[in-house]
Amino acid sequence: MRDYAFVQHVKAPNDANGNPRRLYMVTRASTQESCVQVYAVDEDYNEGGNLIRELRAASFDVVELPPVNVSAAEYRRLLNEHKTPRYLR
Repeated sequence: MRDYAFVQHVKAPNDANGNPRRLYMVTRASTQESCVQVYAVDEDYNEGGNLIRELRAASFDVVELPPVNVSAAEYRRLLNEHKTPRYLR
């Protein structure tokens, strides 16, 4: 069985200097391990880079969810609670 990755683009208002505050919430669901993992991947300036391509290359069935708008406080909370550079492992 394949694992699933649900990806949602989360957008907050730009900061005071005009820098974007965007991230991708990745929810990985493993059918083999019966577990769910949640990661926040900061978009930075590369528009998410190769996130979806990398997930597909790692044999995930990727489901892209509609984007959501959040407050700056919610953006910070999501990053603080879920940020990890190891979303594929």
